[in-house]
Amino acid sequence: MILQWFCHVSILNERYFNFSHLAKLTGEFLWGGFGVVSSCYLNSLTFRYTRNGMLNMLDRNRRIKDHPERFQESNIVFDLVITCEERIYDHVVEDMERRSSALARPTHILNIDIADNHEDAMLGAILICEICEMLRDSDDLDDDIERVIQEIEAENDRSLLHTVAFY
Repeated sequence: MILQWFCHVSILNERYFNFSHLAKLTGEFLWGGFGVVSSCYLNSLTFRYTRNGMLNMLDRNRRIKDHPERFQESNIVFDLVITCEERIYDHVVEDMERRSSALARPTHILNIDIADNHEDAMLGAILICEICEMLRDSDDLDDDIERVIQEIEAENDRSLLHTVAFY
């Protein structure tokens, strides 16, 4: 899935994670994880993925982070996790429920459904940046997040999923 490269955002840590095995495999290909690939195969992949815009998006992501990462394997404590697909949101919530909540520290999990195409991905990225900027500028994330969600929903005619989990 194209979007899953930049779906999971942490305001404080500014790191990106993915749940998708397909994206991880594609990322390993771009980062050289598969070793030697025939030039004929590489050319056919390049043509196919350039035509549909995926190669440009993957190249952008390759410049953003060093290698694919999995949220489930991270020990980083996040204040906010944003997903772009309800299925991924469900995975994040499920993963957070399995973790120990010994720190009793809240983590807000938001979902913005974004269609998996280049145009909607760009619009979704702008919307995610807007949300992050609004929350960054707030005095208290826990108090202001509901107001920010309501503003975004009203301005963009979208409904967001939100839950709070604890580390």
